[in-house]
Amino acid sequence: MHRGDAPQRAVRGQADRDEVAALRQEGIDVLSVPIPDALKGPLQ
Repeated sequence: MHRGDAPQRAVRGQADRDEVAALRQEGIDVLSVPIPDALKGPLQ
């Protein structure tokens, strides 16, 4: 997506600090949002 090989869209998921740093180095914006305990688990 970032390199133009797929259409741009919003992406959600979880990343550790190293993954966030790698994304930011590639110029990808990352927003960290705390997840309440009641919402932890599968997103779907």
